[in-house]
Amino acid sequence: MFGLANSSELDVLDQFFQEMISYVKNEQNRFEFNKTTNNSNVNGLLSKWKSQVEELDKRNKDDMKVLGEIVITADKVEQGIYKCRVHSSTANPMVSTLVDTVNKMIDALDRDMTQLRDVVEQYANDDFRNKVDIDPKVKADMLAVMTSVNTLGEALSNSARTNLT
Repeated sequence: MFGLANSSELDVLDQFFQEMISYVKNEQNRFEFNKTTNNSNVNGLLSKWKSQVEELDKRNKDDMKVLGEIVITADKVEQGIYKCRVHSSTANPMVSTLVDTVNKMIDALDRDMTQLRDVVEQYANDDFRNKVDIDPKVKADMLAVMTSVNTLGEALSNSARTNLT
């Protein structure tokens, strides 16, 4: 298919490979290889490889955009802001799964914190009828807090009834 490449063609192929490896290892953030040879077969191969690296570059940039948005969203959640979500997307199935998981986590936090806030506000207004609805998935510290709020509501309700009699 291909004749033996001469040394200058091999040098160009090696340069392409070295630059591609440097890009893949994130030692450079762009892949701009534009050298050619006098061999149209080698040039065709370089062109094909370059388009594949450019496709990889686009996917990497999409992934980086999503990961950046995840970092920003996590920072907001750390501050107690639960109305944020990750909206960017990528073709990378692992990163997409991460986005879905982060958004589901924030949905659950938002739902639980809103419910806790609403019930505690009602207790502050001497209305002890409502309780926090505890999802069976809730575990550990959140379960303890939600259970404690419900216990507090029962104690306040009993105390209010006792004071009325």
